[in-house]
Amino acid sequence: MKKQNTLFYVFILCHILCFYTHYIQSYCIFLENNKININHCLRENLCLIPGIGKKTAQKIYKYRFANGPFHTRSDLQKVMSKKSLREAFSYICFD
Repeated sequence: MKKQNTLFYVFILCHILCFYTHYIQSYCIFLENNKININHCLRENLCLIPGIGKKTAQKIYKYRFANGPFHTRSDLQKVMSKKSLREAFSYICFD
């Protein structure tokens, strides 16, 4: 009986941690300077950044998945047009 209770509590704890992790990841990471960390923002929330639409958000997400995080503006230029990047750059940061 004690083993079953322990397993039950471990099960519940794992679900809570999974939910909490997803909850945190479902929002963009905003820093004190009100910029959005583009490396931690989910694809759905990237569209909230001015200059980034659904297609660009998908490109950013795919790039991050394939190549890792963005480090510089030139990394973003690989997936964004100059006009979109100029519009979005004041709202984003990299780390």
